[in-house]
Amino acid sequence: MAALAAAGGCAAVGGGTVCTDMAAIEGVSLSVAPSEAAEVESGTMELCRGGDCEEHDLRFRPETTSVDEGCDDGACSARAEPTGGLTANVQMDRLTTDRMDVHIELRDSGGEELFSGDLTTAAETSYPNGPDCGAGPPQLGLKIEDGSLQKRG
Repeated sequence: MAALAAAGGCAAVGGGTVCTDMAAIEGVSLSVAPSEAAEVESGTMELCRGGDCEEHDLRFRPETTSVDEGCDDGACSARAEPTGGLTANVQMDRLTTDRMDVHIELRDSGGEELFSGDLTTAAETSYPNGPDCGAGPPQLGLKIEDGSLQKRG
């Protein structure tokens, strides 16, 4: 999940740790490798924890990567370049770091199943400002690559 930056910040007295108002989104992100993404039109994700399951529609957008364009007079730039893959984010309330069963299905434009995968995993606590500035919400990063559902990281 991408961290969201906000203006402002504070510093501890005496040159201690500087913590900004950086925030993080509670939820699950999924990336689909270019080799798996060609015909994907839609998908669903089911999360089951403690016998309770919830299903989410996956809304895909093209995945991009940052390409360094160098620096000139102290100003640096980069551009977004498509990878050929797809990405989706599901914002969730009450995501915990408990183990959960994840089931993902991807379909083409005609509704035919292109991929079905399962994984037992857990979200991790995020630290958008680093571990010295307090914990953020749990996040889970997943990827579909080489024909399988995997945890990113």
